[in-house]
Amino acid sequence: MPTIHDDKKPERDVKNFPRVLPPIWPDRTRLYLLPDSWFEYFYKKTGVTGPYVFGVTFGTYLLSKEWFIVEHEIFTGASLAILTAAICIKAGPALRKWGGEVQDAEVNLWNEWQDGMKSFLNNLVGVENEAQESARQHKILFDAKRENVKLQLEAEFRRRQMVAYSEVRNRLEYLLAKQVAERQYQQQHMVNWIIDGVAKGISAPQEKDFLQKCLTDLKLLSSKHKISLT
Repeated sequence: MPTIHDDKKPERDVKNFPRVLPPIWPDRTRLYLLPDSWFEYFYKKTGVTGPYVFGVTFGTYLLSKEWFIVEHEIFTGASLAILTAAICIKAGPALRKWGGEVQDAEVNLWNEWQDGMKSFLNNLVGVENEAQESARQHKILFDAKRENVKLQLEAEFRRRQMVAYSEVRNRLEYLLAKQVAERQYQQQHMVNWIIDGVAKGISAPQEKDFLQKCLTDLKLLSSKHKISLT
């Protein structure tokens, strides 16, 4: 008989909650009617004859107190019970077989549905695992993209440094060329100024005498050159 302690039985799984399978055979009975568990309960208290003695004495008590009145309905019920027992004995196996086939078909249907749901959920779990693995692979891809961006930033930084270096070098070369040009212009201007000043300080007769002296020196040098050659 079901009790409040059924959840403590070893076949009761309170974590996975499996579907309870129907029993193949019904519980044992005595006299085709009374549950065997009642007799087992009396055996622990009164022994083997206890339930039978209790049944007889309790029935005698009900009859003596006329709480259980014997009338024609009693015989009708007894005849119906005998007829029902005969039908159960004759047609019971066939009915049991038919009911077992119906029950097995329903159980197989539920098992197929359960197996299908397990397969479907396992596929969902596999898809979820693949999605998680793909997300973990995306982390590697993102790291590679970050590294690529850092390399691009480094290349841009070096390019800008080269541009700044080129601009500064051009400015310095421009300043150096400007200073050199200014110095050359100043030197040329100084030379021209000195030549002009010397030229202005020499008169025409002095220039003529200077030229004559130069010619004399050239002739003297040429004569000495010829003598040395001979």
